[in-house]
Formats: sequence, structure tokens, C-alpha cells
Amino acid sequence: MAELGWLGILVPEAHGGLGLGLAEAAIVAEGLARALVPEPFTATAVLATTVLVGGDNEALKEELLPQIVSGAVLPALAWQERSGTLDVAAIETRSAPFEGGYRLNGTKRFIAGAAGADGFLVSANTNEGVAVFWIERAAPGVALTAGISERLRCPTSQCSVSASSPRPQRHAPRWNARWTGRQWSQAPSFTAS
Repeated sequence: MAELGWLGILVPEAHGGLGLGLAEAAIVAEGLARALVPEPFTATAVLATTVLVGGDNEALKEELLPQIVSGAVLPALAWQERSGTLDVAAIETRSAPFEGGYRLNGTKRFIAGAAGADGFLVSANTNEGVAVFWIERAAPGVALTAGISERLRCPTSQCSVSASSPRPQRHAPRWNARWTGRQWSQAPSFTAS
């Protein structure tokens, strides 16, 4: 997938990607779905990459996006905490300043691509609002478990986080942006605190 450039469809050209849009990503996703390919495309190249590209931490983008494009790093977006809701604002995971970075405490469930992820973009509450933090899978305090949801009768992933993020990947996303074909009607902006 990386050799074909698919992991970089939504990554700007300035970071080694193709700089294309969701329409092009949908074409690839449709082809993968047709063949029932077990792939990291949706979790990595769409979900996690979109959050990272929309962030304000340029140094982290410069570090991670080229690695995502090459397939050297596969991130997963860890945002959902409760079963039965898709409310992105229902966040109980907390972050607090810690030794020049942040310490996160909480649990995320139903993480697409968690089994093969090298790290997680984790949403957490801060004193200033919601933020997203990059946590490497091997960081002390990260525990990933897999199981079967009794209610949904399907495999699930759960990540318990009591870890430190050395660099704040701080975001306050506006979730009300609308996609209008080639661009966002209101750019999904992220502000730093």
C-alpha cells in the first residue's frame, strides 16, 4: 500500500503525500472493500492522518507524516470511550502538564487498527478543552487489550493509557465542519493553547 502511495492520499505534498482528497481515498477504500482486504488504510490513512494533518504541531507533522506515507509508522485514532455512543465530546480521559509534556489517564475503546498500530492519537480533556496527543505504543503505561464485545458479538480493542506525551500534540477540533466534495466548507481548524 505504501509503495502505491495509498497511505499518503490525504497527506499534503509538502509532507511527502499525494495531497488528494476524500473522493480519491474513497476510490481506494472501495477497491479494498470489494476484495475484503484486511488493511490499515481506513484507520491509518484516513482517520488518524486526517486528525494529524489538521493539527497545529508542525514538528510532529514533519516527523510522522512522511513515516506514515512510507508505511514506517502506522498510527491509530483512539477517541471512543463508551460503547453505544459516537459522541466525540464524551471524553473522560484527562491530561495534565507533566515534566515538559503531558500525562494522560483514561481508557479508549473500539480503536480501529489498534492491533497493528505503532502509536495512538489519543483525545483527552485539558484545562483548556479537548486536545489530541501522540502516544507511542511502546510508551510506559500503555496497555492494549483485545476481546469480544458481548453486546456487539465482534472483536474489540481497548487501550488503557496512563502515559506521558513528551510533546504536546494539542488540538481543539471543531467537529461541525462539512465536506463539500473537494474542500471543507469550514476548514477543520485546530487551535493551540
